Amino acid sequence: MPANPKQLQSALERVAPEGLREVLRQKLTADDFEGVVSYQEVKEFAAENNLSIEQVVLILAEAAKAFARPEISKFEVGAVAQGSTTKAFYLGANMEFAGGALSFTLHAEQAATTNAWDHGEEGLLLIAVNAAPCGYCRQFLYEVTTAVKLMVLLEGKKARLLTEFLPEPFGPNDLGVQGGLMTPEDHDLELAAPNEEPIVEAALAAADRSYAPLPYTPNSPSYAGAAVETESEVVFAGAVALNAAYNPSLSPLEAAMTRWNFSASRDDRIVRVALVQVEGAIADQTSATEAVVDSLRKSGPVTFDQYPARIPGR
Repeated sequence: MPANPKQLQSALERVAPEGLREVLRQKLTADDFEGVVSYQEVKEFAAENNLSIEQVVLILAEAAKAFARPEISKFEVGAVAQGSTTKAFYLGANMEFAGGALSFTLHAEQAATTNAWDHGEEGLLLIAVNAAPCGYCRQFLYEVTTAVKLMVLLEGKKARLLTEFLPEPFGPNDLGVQGGLMTPEDHDLELAAPNEEPIVEAALAAADRSYAPLPYTPNSPSYAGAAVETESEVVFAGAVALNAAYNPSLSPLEAAMTRWNFSASRDDRIVRVALVQVEGAIADQTSATEAVVDSLRKSGPVTFDQYPARIPGR
């Protein structure tokens, strides 16, 4: 549900043809909306309103700003990523956490990418953004499996390859990693102590598919997943996504909060956070998770629990 419904209405009135405004408003505010618009829907929106697919995608990127939660900068950013598996389009928006360091900011491009990844996409074809991606996001996007053919779409410009925005890039292949972010993973982790609570099982499932190649944390796989539970007892989970350049890595809690941001009712706040990570992980997610949890507590009580996991046979 949009963090700012009035901004959504304003954005649609500004950038969408009249016939498309109400259709998109209903789509983006529906209770079952998860930040996903199918390729067929985008094609229909384009045909019915005499627009190109690229124009519709840029309208969606502007509308995605209504989901932004920039508590520090007050600067909203929206993005839309097209998955390579289904060609569906996935919305993303930036999030900041009051009282926390800006290093915990979730960028719109990261949110759109993890939204696509969480829905089973194995790469990206295109990403549309309100403005050219910052250097941090260019590096993050270069981790994606399809980075060398990923197109970046900006208002008023032809789509260009990501590699034009990031000359002489450094990425997973430079560290001997085959594939990249969004490659299907199953680490077959098991909890150190059995726990069948839905939030813990969701965090474990996220850790199982997390992206943390061994070259990034030598001799210590840093698989991790986090899940959040809302007041209405709905659970959303996300996986860690490490990066060859380290800093642009995405924490599992930020990934989980992307799902919450697009799927939860606007006032259904987070009341519990669970973190599952491999015992002895050198890239420990505890402090980053605690920092965001502390920010969430400004809106009310939030419990935080950790659950160590093991890799069978190790």
